[in-house]
Amino acid sequence: MRTLMIVTMMFSLLAPMTVPVWASEFTVLEALVQEALQNNPDLKGGEARWMMARHQVEMVGVLEDPRLSLGLSSVPIDSFKSNQTPMSSRDVKLSQKFPYPGKLEARKDQAIGLSRGFEGRLEEKKLQLRSKVAQRFFAYYRTGEQLEVANRSVAILDDFIRVTETRYSTGKATQAELLRAQMELSRVLNTLLVLEQQQRVELEGLNRLLNRPVGTPLALPAELPFTSFALDLDSLLSKAREQRPALAAAAADVEAAKAQRRQARLDYLPDFNLGLVYKFRENNPGDDGTDFVGMEIGFNIPWDRSRRSEAVASAASGISMSQSQYQDSLRRIEAEVHDNYALATRLERQIQLYRTGLIPQANQTSLSANAAYQGDRGNFLQVLESFIALFRLESDYYALLSDYYSVLARLEAAAAVAVFSDPQAFVSTEVLP
Repeated sequence: MRTLMIVTMMFSLLAPMTVPVWASEFTVLEALVQEALQNNPDLKGGEARWMMARHQVEMVGVLEDPRLSLGLSSVPIDSFKSNQTPMSSRDVKLSQKFPYPGKLEARKDQAIGLSRGFEGRLEEKKLQLRSKVAQRFFAYYRTGEQLEVANRSVAILDDFIRVTETRYSTGKATQAELLRAQMELSRVLNTLLVLEQQQRVELEGLNRLLNRPVGTPLALPAELPFTSFALDLDSLLSKAREQRPALAAAAADVEAAKAQRRQARLDYLPDFNLGLVYKFRENNPGDDGTDFVGMEIGFNIPWDRSRRSEAVASAASGISMSQSQYQDSLRRIEAEVHDNYALATRLERQIQLYRTGLIPQANQTSLSANAAYQGDRGNFLQVLESFIALFRLESDYYALLSDYYSVLARLEAAAAVAVFSDPQAFVSTEVLP
């Protein structure tokens, strides 16, 4: 019966011990995040789009190129000679278009708003990428820990079956008990197959985010600590409103829409064109061919007011749409912070319940059943079921721990705050021995 003792020893949870966390697995996570920020192709595409918008700012904020024209003036068609009449000349004209004051500024303001919008969306992509890498990292950790638990359980069930076979051969165990133990072993083996497939999925998901080739291995994370977070809901909501890039992008879209409306209103006013003309003349029968200089000013006539009225109305609708999108983003982000905070709080309490209640209680139950079975006071089912309960509880514990940190990763993105790179975000560093 010595073999059965390791069933309970394997799952025994002693008092937690305090260890330095920030130099170990969270540091590994931060290194993976930095690699993703450096190599992720989707992020590079977002950076290129932002740079395109930045270059547009200077392009729209300057005057159009001046226009140079060359021509002949008052040349007789019978001879095409420029020295035959006093009016004939060879002309050089230089002109420049000047938009009505305020139009260039409005165009530039719109371009600045669009550029800031793309910048905000780029920062939002970075924030979400950090969260996705962290969530994949913790899911990969979960499958690794659950595989370890399952592999240990297989080894123990193998020993348990051998003991049961020995007892069956001596008439101390029934065939039903032996078959039940074999069935439980098959169930755990099936769980192993599922976990191995899930681990491959999580690894390849992480490789894709890091832009690594398919099949690139990654060392399994070591034992992660359970740390209670020191994040306050009100402060998280405040930081989300102030720092979330998605909100900054939405606010920039509002400003761009307002600049577009200013452009539409200014379009009722004419643009000006200033020109200078120099006329080269030759000696002719009428005079000695003195050169002439001239100046002209022109402007367009904003004739079609209905088209301009529609442009103003369209721009006003754009402002309304952008403001509504901003409000929708704000409420959605507030809901994200609130929901993830509530979920993290619930998971934290569940983990504490597992650590201080369920697992120790199940461990004591297993110890008691094992002791009774060895003294021929208990039965086979009590020992097997207590082992199965411990196996499931430990597997569930690592699922809860992974979910807890994944939720904190989502909360980190929702509130735009540092969590895993900031020791001040947690109040303890407890890890199971």
